Amino acid sequence: MPRPFNIQRLFFCLVLCTETSASPTAYLDVSENVSLLPKDTTIAEEIVDLEAGRLDYALHCEACHGSRGEGNGRLARILDPPPARLADPQLLETRTDAELYRTIAQGIPATGLSEGMAAWEDMLAPEQIRNLVALIRTLQRAAASK
Repeated sequence: MPRPFNIQRLFFCLVLCTETSASPTAYLDVSENVSLLPKDTTIAEEIVDLEAGRLDYALHCEACHGSRGEGNGRLARILDPPPARLADPQLLETRTDAELYRTIAQGIPATGLSEGMAAWEDMLAPEQIRNLVALIRTLQRAAASK
């Protein structure tokens, strides 16, 4: 069954398509954080492409969650509820990779937490979502190591 029309996703896409900014590669440099990938989680044990995750993050996540995962993207001020702080080390402790994957794929309403973020499973392939989960873990570990 097709999903109903999602005005939030349309708005997000319009903003990204009309706003010019730096190249997606300028947002996140994860090269220094590769060693910070978790060694004890399913996603980290899979082969992930952090470069592809970084590009997908810049294209699909940065506008709301911010370039470093601080929840301060250019759309954050108009969103209610506000975007999650993905770099928050406490999120790392309370969410498994499977929960992060499900949240990205099925959206926040599917988790029962709030009416926030829409589902991305129709726009992102499973390997893209796994790459994003691995990238989120690097953001969290980088923030925790400061």
